[in-house]
Amino acid sequence: MNSALSSRLQPSDRDLTAEIREHYNSFAWLYRRFWGDHIHHGLFLRGDESPEQAQEEMLEHCARLAGIQKGWRVLDVGCGHGGT
Repeated sequence: MNSALSSRLQPSDRDLTAEIREHYNSFAWLYRRFWGDHIHHGLFLRGDESPEQAQEEMLEHCARLAGIQKGWRVLDVGCGHGGT
């Protein structure tokens, strides 16, 4: 965490930030095992999608909502293992 942000956080906020970091550091292997590279819920439109297909559909849906165009480069910060 950068020092400017850290200095603005209250002690309880810093404690919570450390707890969240520890949670994800401890359980990342488990999330990856069950969710794969995308730690996102899926969008099941037809009902016959695999979880992987539904995760991809959710990402594509969000990209459409955001108006992201083919060929654009997008930085996705803090959202999983980089599969997005």
